[in-house]
Amino acid sequence: MQWFKSAMVVSSAVFVAAMAANGCSSSPGNGGDAGGDVKITPSDGSTKDVKTSTDSATCTPTSGLSCEQCNVSGFSPQPQGTPIGPNAGKCQTSDITAFDTACVATGATQQTCQAWEQNATYATCAACVVTDQTAANWGPLVCTQSGCSYNIPGCVDLGLGQKAQENSTSSGSCGDLLNADYQCQDYACDACGTLPDGGADSTDFDTCLGTNSTTAGALNNECASYNNAFEQSSECSALGGDSIPTSVQTCFPSDPNNGFSEQEFIAFVTYFCGPT
Repeated sequence: MQWFKSAMVVSSAVFVAAMAANGCSSSPGNGGDAGGDVKITPSDGSTKDVKTSTDSATCTPTSGLSCEQCNVSGFSPQPQGTPIGPNAGKCQTSDITAFDTACVATGATQQTCQAWEQNATYATCAACVVTDQTAANWGPLVCTQSGCSYNIPGCVDLGLGQKAQENSTSSGSCGDLLNADYQCQDYACDACGTLPDGGADSTDFDTCLGTNSTTAGALNNECASYNNAFEQSSECSALGGDSIPTSVQTCFPSDPNNGFSEQEFIAFVTYFCGPT
């Protein structure tokens, strides 16, 4: 199983544009991070600044991309919010289907997505599905002013029954370790993953991470300690091997290289907010 972030990117430009227009949408960077980023243009119309490595005197980007932040000495992972669920009952199946149709499906538009968000019928469901990064509890989508991320770490903790272990003073949870790993990946490679129009550049992000390498990229160098802590921990031992446990299959796309299908996205949202 691949644990790098860009496999978990929400691809719907309609959804992310609507989230941006309503002021709830993220590129978490060094904040708490939920998983694959949704890259969007901020609601003020500005584009994201593209940073280059400012530490060339102390390190050389191993990916070959100048946007790689190869010195992560200033990075410190932030705790994740407690996941909502499982199956919190905040959404009916019809609510989630309506959300998918309005915001994610092929025929969705920015207008239909905004209409779903603003419809009082879906208010309780929307509050569960789309959560702010600063909130104590996170739903399936964790957002700031510039985009949203899938709450993969929270989903893992729900599936492994480790919700109560999160952010503890001892070992914490598997989701905590994955959250820190994803945050480091963001810190090192976020600038490589954003196109001038605010969209997601998954190719350069993957190159920065070194997903197809055993020596180059952030996963094998500046973020190796976080990646190894996740992969080698006893808390995450159930995720070892080639098969994902049934209890957490909903948390990951069946094809990591292409991300969630529409039905997988619906199942993911349902696991947090839907009925049992």
